Amino acid sequence: MIQIGLASILLFAATAQGPAARAVVTTARQDYLADKLTQAINFDGFDDPKMTLQDALEYLTDRYDLAFDIDRAAFAKFDVKNAAQFEIAREPIEKARGVRLKHVLNKIVARLPEASEPSFIFQGDAIVVTTRKAASKRILGDENRPLPTLVHFKFENQPLKLALDTVAGLTDTAVVLDESIAEKAGETVSARFVNTPVDSAVRVLASRYNFTSLRIDGVIYVTSREKAAKLREDIDKEAKKEAAHRMPLADEQPKQDR
Repeated sequence: MIQIGLASILLFAATAQGPAARAVVTTARQDYLADKLTQAINFDGFDDPKMTLQDALEYLTDRYDLAFDIDRAAFAKFDVKNAAQFEIAREPIEKARGVRLKHVLNKIVARLPEASEPSFIFQGDAIVVTTRKAASKRILGDENRPLPTLVHFKFENQPLKLALDTVAGLTDTAVVLDESIAEKAGETVSARFVNTPVDSAVRVLASRYNFTSLRIDGVIYVTSREKAAKLREDIDKEAKKEAAHRMPLADEQPKQDR
């Protein structure tokens, strides 16, 4: 029996039908790559001090059916003139068992010069190793904006609580669903996120039930719009009180030398 994979079928469709079908291929490939990065693997580590970024990415490509590009121009702005040949295992990258493939990729990318703030995003049919400035420019439209934690995942008919727990697990972000409204989230959610800031992803999922979300320190809290509005009001009042306490009184201000 001859078996033809989904990717092969989509590739044929793209060739036959033009740009619209090619977009479907890219979408399917991005979903495939994103799903791969969530898989738990046993990583044997890298201990060859001569191993380059290119070597490491080729290893992941061959072993896990991934695809990478390196944004050489972005790194060149930080005097990393040949990022592909940068030696990433001068200090060994340790073995790990039962870790997500994304964790391994993060460890590899983090070995690039710290000043460049290396990162990776999805672009076209590949995972692109780039800088935070370049990623912010592409995703947020401004290279000077901080790059938030990103979500790359496709949800299909999942309960809201499970979807939020998945986002939390994938991004190491605390995401809390207000238990007083949890029962109202009876229907399932479906959504696809690629290069999506975590706050935006949570807000989109919450909006399915006319809920919303807000940041409270390091927590993203999902609740009703009414409760969120009240919480924002309380937070603003507290912030104004703290600011008032920090302001020196008129008679406490330092006197200028005459």
